[in-house]
Amino acid sequence: MKHYLFWKKQSVREFWENELLAEKVFVIVYCIIALLFGGMFIVCIWSTDNKLSAGILLGACWIFIFLGIPFLTHTGEKSYWVIFEDTFVLRRGNCKGYSHIEKIFYKEAKYLVIGSVDPYISPRMVSPKWYHKKWGNYINVVSSDKKALFSVRYSEEMLKMLQKKCINAHVVK
Repeated sequence: MKHYLFWKKQSVREFWENELLAEKVFVIVYCIIALLFGGMFIVCIWSTDNKLSAGILLGACWIFIFLGIPFLTHTGEKSYWVIFEDTFVLRRGNCKGYSHIEKIFYKEAKYLVIGSVDPYISPRMVSPKWYHKKWGNYINVVSSDKKALFSVRYSEEMLKMLQKKCINAHVVK
């Protein structure tokens, strides 16, 4: 099962009840701009001689800008995940400027950093502190040479599972 670092499926009602004020403001402003763009679309279509060209051009802008931005944001946040196997973890996220999947063995883990910590990786557009504020604490798994291996959202069950699988790791608060 995939454990997503920055994404959770939720209904519209849950979004309005649980999300940060900044996200709610963004959605409202985004909808207002989308409606204004739709109005401009209608005005441009009515005022041009070549309605087909204007319709194709403005329709393409509508698809790429107003439907593309939420899709890309959703895809970007959903692309950070870990899968726990018996002897290793598969991790996906950005490292050194590009996204890739990495296989990390549990025996490489030396420290489990817990407490009020930010995730060591996060999507580029927002700081790790914002994700920490939104999703809560994280567990960062670190190697003996202090290289961050992977992060996962904090829960007692997750911590117990990592302690069981990473037998050489010590918990650091």
